[in-house]
Amino acid sequence: ALILVLAARFCRTAHEILLDNALVAMMSLALYFGWLGISTLHPEAKRRAYAGMACVLGLAFLVKGFVGPVLFGAGLLVFLLVRKGWSEFKPLLHPLTLAAFLVPVAFWLIPFLGRASPELVRAFFIDNHFGRFVEAFAGHSRPVYYYLLDFWPAAFPVSVLLPFALYDLWRRRQEP
Repeated sequence: ALILVLAARFCRTAHEILLDNALVAMMSLALYFGWLGISTLHPEAKRRAYAGMACVLGLAFLVKGFVGPVLFGAGLLVFLLVRKGWSEFKPLLHPLTLAAFLVPVAFWLIPFLGRASPELVRAFFIDNHFGRFVEAFAGHSRPVYYYLLDFWPAAFPVSVLLPFALYDLWRRRQEP
């Protein structure tokens, strides 16, 4: 909470009504459940924590499409690769975890695919998600890589701490 309070963009966005606020809530819950999963050694507790994380990421999909699950998944993948957390992939790919993600996604995806025209399906999957990554699309005036450039000043002064956090992650990559 202290880190977020120090981020100017977060404070400004928190006072606007956007889907981004719901996405932040879902990502925060996913981080919590992911932390529980990574920090426990008991296999059943690990599966339940990862299932909770996956379910919340499924709900994040309902809020903002693939943005939440992809951002979270990319961060988690980098974390596990740096820490050499190969043993975490088994519970992450457990059927319970996959079902926890797919069930909320399916509640929207199945009716959408059943009723949407091919043009609308293309607009959602290709233009809105992949198109936004490389160029602006629809009401979004900036491509996604803009955020990579904008992150540092937007999250200042907290962004100054990120290199130290990455260094610490790398330094302790061998620790359990």
